[in-house]
Amino acid sequence: EFNFIGGIPKNKNKISISDGYFTNLGYINSAANTQFAAKVNNKSWNPDKVSSSISGNVITITAINANGTKMVLSFPLATKVSKIGYPITASGTYSAYYYEIGTTLVPDATSTHNTPKLACTLKITSNSTTTKNIKGTFSYYAVPSTDLTTTGVRIASGQFNITY
Repeated sequence: EFNFIGGIPKNKNKISISDGYFTNLGYINSAANTQFAAKVNNKSWNPDKVSSSISGNVITITAINANGTKMVLSFPLATKVSKIGYPITASGTYSAYYYEIGTTLVPDATSTHNTPKLACTLKITSNSTTTKNIKGTFSYYAVPSTDLTTTGVRIASGQFNITY
């Protein structure tokens, strides 16, 4: 919800806007301070368990829900805050995968099934080495790692807020 008073510069006439709200912004309300959440094919996906591990200078965040479906993000711990974001791939500096029972799905930005195009990106919104807390958002189109030509799933509105 939002409220504000607006007008044209150098004009004394102002208008008051109240009880406004945003819809369909594409990201979950980060004010809720959610540890990890996303939407899978437009349905909320919330894990029962979230863990993080550090190996060398890479942090891996693993989230698992009640039926065993898993999302994993992996990226350098020193990743800088970015408005543009970093490209997510199946393996590389910024990587992710989605595991449904029996199938591993990996990011594929070039899939012909990725319509409308969903960017495969990871954005770091806050990274404090003092408090050891990292926050960010992510989205990607995931296809089975064994058949990159098949229809996959849209993982959007992802967010994380992890203390490591």
